[in-house]
Amino acid sequence: MERYELELKIKRAVEHATPDVLEQILSRCGEARDTVFLTDEIRATPKRKPRSHLFLAAAAALVLVIGGAAGYGGYQQYFAVDSIVELDVNPSIELEVNRRERVLSAQALNPDAEAILDGMDLKNTDLQVAMNAIIGSMLKNGYINDLSNSVLITVENDDLARGSDLQQRLTEEVSAMLETSSVQGAVLSQTLDQNTGASELARQYGISEGKAALIQEVISLNPLSTAEELKDLSINELNLLLSYSNPQDAAQSGGTGESRSSLTSTGAASDKAYIGLESARQLAYEDAAAYGVQESGILGAEVSMDWEDGRMVYEVEFYAAGMEFDYEIDATTGQILSAEREGGEYEGSGQPPASLSGSAVSAEQALAIAFDHAGVSAGQAQVVKNELDEDDGVYRYEIEFYAADAEYEYEIDAATGAVLKSAGESHFQGQQGQSGAAVTGQEAQSIALAHAGVTAGEAGMIQVERDRDDGREIYEVEFEVRQGSAAGEYDYKIDAATGAILEFDRDTDD
Repeated sequence: MERYELELKIKRAVEHATPDVLEQILSRCGEARDTVFLTDEIRATPKRKPRSHLFLAAAAALVLVIGGAAGYGGYQQYFAVDSIVELDVNPSIELEVNRRERVLSAQALNPDAEAILDGMDLKNTDLQVAMNAIIGSMLKNGYINDLSNSVLITVENDDLARGSDLQQRLTEEVSAMLETSSVQGAVLSQTLDQNTGASELARQYGISEGKAALIQEVISLNPLSTAEELKDLSINELNLLLSYSNPQDAAQSGGTGESRSSLTSTGAASDKAYIGLESARQLAYEDAAAYGVQESGILGAEVSMDWEDGRMVYEVEFYAAGMEFDYEIDATTGQILSAEREGGEYEGSGQPPASLSGSAVSAEQALAIAFDHAGVSAGQAQVVKNELDEDDGVYRYEIEFYAADAEYEYEIDAATGAVLKSAGESHFQGQQGQSGAAVTGQEAQSIALAHAGVTAGEAGMIQVERDRDDGREIYEVEFEVRQGSAAGEYDYKIDAATGAILEFDRDTDD
């Protein structure tokens, strides 16, 4: 059975390797093509071939069989799919490519892609030529322009090293193509393996695996988003969501919540179709002016982009005039869709329940305790929260405020005025990235102890470690105070270049 199958394969290979030129030869004979050339005399007395001729014929047949087998191997290699390359903008196109980087097939994955491939025969063309043709057609048909300039390239290959190499070369080629046009392009590219989980998502929503993996990326940075609401977005819209979800690390982490270092990004996604980040910020500031907010008094402003209820929106958040403001603004029209504010007025009367002892502190007194502990004056601080809360029968004030370049959070016991928890984070940037510390570990320890108001003798379990955080050298200082009003566990982060306290935390629960 195996011999029969082998012979059958060789026979087919030889048949494919030997062209059928009969019709071509006869066409050159003209009118004489139907003439019988073999006479009865020739047919009647065929000459016997010498045995040597039989030997040569057998040898020739053997060479043909060996050559046919080799040809079969080359035939199989040529038509074997080595890589799958997907090109997504809004049209999505899939190319099957052999090891020689020749296109075996080109498939449109959505109706827009059918228009792009209409009239193109990319089979057997070089991959680079095919990419040029597709990008050129997308530019011509307006799918890539100043308003939507993002392209996603996805390579699937069982050999990740080969896939990554192809990904890099295609990224460079597409970037170069866009540079020669009038469009400043943004190219996202990635190499996928079988463990991304994108295949199931792609089948569910009828999209490419590359786009499915990009959607997973967006969701990993914004867990409130869903694939259902993101599946119809263009690559440029998804790229914008990546950029605004995490401007520092966009396109560097994975769609499953884990880092996928194969995803890279060049260029910036265009937001020219929208009002822009600064315009959204100013619209929110102008609306907040009705509550006495002045731009010079605004703290902690953040602007991000999101997809809500079928449209792109800007989300603007900031603190001012003792309140926290949250705005949602239509990214296309500039309409304020929602505006919320918290703070300004204390919940209830601001006084602890009458059941507490007569020594209970008021909200104003609790705030003064927090200011004194932080070493700031009331005139320096912007209060964003001062609320009375109850936890396991203990009433406490939860206080948040800004002062200078830092944000502070406190919990004050409503019965005794004791500081139950305190934390602070500095927004001081300092001299980041410097090598060598201007502050020693001993000096960092002294700074932390002085801030906590305790001596080295009163503190125990002191630990000082040097580390890097957000690109700067820091000291992490930890210690415990077991007795007195300062009892608690303390954690500090201190800038090694300046000695500034970047963060601190005190916990007295234990």
